[in-house]
Amino acid sequence: MAIDRKAHRLVECIEAVVGKRMARRITKDLKEPTAGTPPGRKAAWAGEVIVRMDRLLPSDQRREIMERRRCHASNAGIMRNRKLWQECKSLEDFARATRERGWKGYLCEGNTLRMQISSGWCHCSLVRGREAPISKTYCLCCAGHLRHGLEPVFEQPVYVEPISTPISGDKECWFVAHIGGKGATERPEQVRARLERKPMPPEERRRPVREEVRK
Repeated sequence: MAIDRKAHRLVECIEAVVGKRMARRITKDLKEPTAGTPPGRKAAWAGEVIVRMDRLLPSDQRREIMERRRCHASNAGIMRNRKLWQECKSLEDFARATRERGWKGYLCEGNTLRMQISSGWCHCSLVRGREAPISKTYCLCCAGHLRHGLEPVFEQPVYVEPISTPISGDKECWFVAHIGGKGATERPEQVRARLERKPMPPEERRRPVREEVRK
């Protein structure tokens, strides 16, 4: 029977961050789902894995595991948003322009972006058949997807956290992204202006310019 790629990827990421010994402890007596496993059993398996992660691992390791498991942001989308940010005077302008492009639940509050991902359902097929709430730890996977999509746009650290999620029992799915990192006091547009004014070292000026997007 073919493996379930989402379930197997979770196990791989646990092993990569905390090692095979701890991974075996977390998954002990849990039969990994296959592609043909019923949705309810897949979700129950994932929920129990997350319960054990919450109990056995510190928050930084849980975040590292789930962010590693993220779906990757498209380079085309990153480039479009980089261009949009360059055209905007402020984070408020960026949020407004994103709403005008069709993402209605995209709000700016101070140095943060609040994003509605869905209403009443979860994008992840592994947990869509849940019969009981699952910890928001699972949703750090989506947080990683958003972070890795936003950091190349703003060229600043971004900290993303789930605020409400359907799999944990909430009606809507909302995430908040702290541009510049959690607790940042400098506005993103101020950071951009400061970096643009910073003189380039002579050795950097001699190098050919090549625009890159982190994958």
